[in-house]
Amino acid sequence: IATCVGEVQARDMVPVEVVVQLQQLKNGVWDTLYTWSDTGTLYATKAGSYAIARGYTYRTKTIAFVHDTDGNIIESGSATHQVDYPKK
Repeated sequence: IATCVGEVQARDMVPVEVVVQLQQLKNGVWDTLYTWSDTGTLYATKAGSYAIARGYTYRTKTIAFVHDTDGNIIESGSATHQVDYPKK
């Protein structure tokens, strides 16, 4: 079971969104297996779990969005964390 966690915090009291993707590397391409998301004001966090298969490389991709009061995206960023899950 893979457990994925992502969070975002803004500098001001504005709407934020965090998107967490669990991705599997297959044939040189990252395939998104599952996506979790959450929104909040100033801070948002989301965690989720998903059953994965051995013998692949996985990564969690976290994407953060900061919105203005009209809902427009004013800032965004992303980060990844990669893990190999070898066969026994």
